[in-house]
Amino acid sequence: MRKNLIEIVLRVNDLDGCRIFYRELMQFGDPVLDSGFIASFKISETTLLTLEKTDAPFLEHSASATSWRFGVPDINALRERMYFAGYELKEDPSGDFWRGTDPEGNVFWVREEKTELPE
Repeated sequence: MRKNLIEIVLRVNDLDGCRIFYRELMQFGDPVLDSGFIASFKISETTLLTLEKTDAPFLEHSASATSWRFGVPDINALRERMYFAGYELKEDPSGDFWRGTDPEGNVFWVREEKTELPE
């Protein structure tokens, strides 16, 4: 049976800067599709994060109604990488997620993945 594919598309002005951010800081690895106008990262078996270059000067990412959530194996390692690169993760009042932004202000929420113990 074929799994459904989910694709998150972020429109960005600086494709190169955002590509480096997601490849290096988020450690999503090399894009599975990479060109001068698009970069797609496979972030899970069923999910792609696609960066689409745009020259639209009116994008206001930090006030966007859209954000996305994902998990990482080690939240403290991510926080450290981001801190040394000049970015900050802010803890959500619930304590479940951390709020961050990419170089263009696109909002994301991240938490440490919980591993289930075998029964």
